[in-house]
Amino acid sequence: MLTQQQQMYFYQNIVNSTSEHLSLVDTDYRYVVVNKAYLQAHNIKLDEIIGKSVPEIIGEEAFEGFVKEKLDACFKGERINFEMWFDFAEIGRRFMGVSYSPSYDGDQNLLGAIVNFHDLTERKRMEEELVASKERIEKLSNSDGLTGLYNRRFFDALFPRQLKSANRADIMLAFAMLDIDFFKKYNDTYGHLAGDKALQQVAAVLKKIFKREDDYCFRTGGEEFIFLYTVSTKNDAYKLAETVRSSIEGLNIEHAGSSVSPYITASIGVFIIEPNTQLSMDSIYKSADTLLYHAKNSGRNRVR
Repeated sequence: MLTQQQQMYFYQNIVNSTSEHLSLVDTDYRYVVVNKAYLQAHNIKLDEIIGKSVPEIIGEEAFEGFVKEKLDACFKGERINFEMWFDFAEIGRRFMGVSYSPSYDGDQNLLGAIVNFHDLTERKRMEEELVASKERIEKLSNSDGLTGLYNRRFFDALFPRQLKSANRADIMLAFAMLDIDFFKKYNDTYGHLAGDKALQQVAAVLKKIFKREDDYCFRTGGEEFIFLYTVSTKNDAYKLAETVRSSIEGLNIEHAGSSVSPYITASIGVFIIEPNTQLSMDSIYKSADTLLYHAKNSGRNRVR
């Protein structure tokens, strides 16, 4: 049978053997008990904390702004649990699960609050890595491998959402289809590696111009691109498409097989989606495709 003193040592050893940061704070907000893990994390000695008030150790601002309300709630019998990042003097930035539990003596008199910090950093980092991996996989599945633009699969998923969103917000959308002029002849003349590089350069132009949060660019076929963007006026829509066209020609990518320019050019069809349109996605797509056909049929290297 253990003596009372032996029992006290036994309990103290249990408290010190855990890796969790444990402390007992009395109702005057003073530290009564702290374990070794707590001391090590805060790089503090036992005689520097026992009997001291919480604000003396963690600072008045942190105490008044965050800790005091939790201790007061705990002193009223509440149990509090939360998770967050902390910066410790010795062990650095760690993600901790924190619990505040009321502590009573044998007669159910309140002694104070047991504050327990459980290190969840590795779990948190694994969760974040899983989320990042999922996002990377999703991005890869939604992206065109050659150009880095969104692919046809993502276009099919996004377009209906953007259309509904624009209708709700009473916003005008521009739906533009772009086709590189005489691209088959370019590949036949310069080879597919040069063709791939040209596609990447065209994609870079689109990325540079369409960089607002609600701008989207897609490569939907071999030399076919779609860009979807919000505009205030129809004139704005055509101006931006013209900037795309002139910027592509301005790349000065030699194209001996073109009959409209010594360089690679593009034809663009722009369909304006008015706010609250009742048009179907299929009819919008066909309308833009028809405008692209007119741009090609009227000489190429132009916007219609």
